[in-house]
Amino acid sequence: MDHSTDVMNIEQQIEELARYEGKALALDIYIGSQAVATSGSRITAALISKLRRSDPQRVRFSKSGGQLFLPDRDVENVVRGSVIPFRAELALEAGVKEDLSQEVRGMATRKVRELFESSRFLSKVDLNAAADVASNLIRRAQSLDSTAFKLHDLRSYDDYTYFHSVNVCVLGISLFRNCTDSEQQLLDLGIGLLLHDIGKSKVPLEILNKPGQLTEHEFNLMTRHVRHGLELLEDVPDVPPLCREIVLNHHERVNGTGYMRQLRENELSLYDMLSSICDVFDAVTTDRCYRARMDYHRAVSILIRGSGSHFNNKLVNHFLQGIGRFPVGTFVLLSNKEIGVVSRVNGDALSLPEISVIFDAGGSRLSEPRRLDLLRDDSGVFIDRPLDTSPLIAISELGEADTEH
Repeated sequence: MDHSTDVMNIEQQIEELARYEGKALALDIYIGSQAVATSGSRITAALISKLRRSDPQRVRFSKSGGQLFLPDRDVENVVRGSVIPFRAELALEAGVKEDLSQEVRGMATRKVRELFESSRFLSKVDLNAAADVASNLIRRAQSLDSTAFKLHDLRSYDDYTYFHSVNVCVLGISLFRNCTDSEQQLLDLGIGLLLHDIGKSKVPLEILNKPGQLTEHEFNLMTRHVRHGLELLEDVPDVPPLCREIVLNHHERVNGTGYMRQLRENELSLYDMLSSICDVFDAVTTDRCYRARMDYHRAVSILIRGSGSHFNNKLVNHFLQGIGRFPVGTFVLLSNKEIGVVSRVNGDALSLPEISVIFDAGGSRLSEPRRLDLLRDDSGVFIDRPLDTSPLIAISELGEADTEH
């Protein structure tokens, strides 16, 4: 991490702490060698003021988990117990719509599966099939609100690689479609994102589906899927150069810590860096055989912490503007202690989405969801914080996101 990025990230973390004044810390905070706050202590105005006055280069956060504060466990447990079993039902009942229908996703996933299964003999026909899938996804994405990113919590790890390929494609084209007037460029990007993990078809299943951390040897074997993917495309005529580029570079990081070639930001294209962001975000928000998914706000924190070091800063900001601070489907605790789910993002005010309130302040489920548009509501109610409805998980740090398999 370079000096300017390090300072920026420290300042961002201080402002994040300020949002949760009164909460209990999940970390120790040092200024130089002096501890000014310890895990379990409360975030106070005096602490925030002291940190803001301090030289950011001397401020250090020492934490073992992925969060800056200790959430109100009673609320979290109520939500986990009440919401998780009915997550899809509650979301649909509250009017949350997916960005793409299950039918469209299912069709695209089946096609990707077929491509992977025939990958040893990829041909022009297979490339055309990938182009057809990408074209269909682009058409569907263009009919959506630019901030209408969906709930994809219904996925499981059973068909992970295929779902992942489709979802990375959807994320990429949805975010990039307003950045180019070239339909061909958008199509080439879509094909590349669909096929970015095609090389995994040559990685042993016992490694891909291992229910635990990979050994160093296993991880090295898994990273070879990048080379395998490029090799599989070598004999296929008319493969767009952009497609090959994404297959080869989607695991690179702007600070040179990625693989296979340890390229740095000035050696990477916009598309390389975009694909790495979409790849990581979708990977960590999906259930895997070796860990549960992260909620959106945890995944967002990974991108923010990696902004400028692992990921291009401008692209991270563009990505976060696209999905919104509180993406559709996020469960939130309101300032009046009611619980709701984000049903629509207000493009002009990303922090003021439309909420479907589903639990009252006492934790009882409402007979009918109540619509609350925070942008137009004058009651003064605001989002206290997003709720972690995923199971408690240990994998939450940026470095571990780079070891996904």
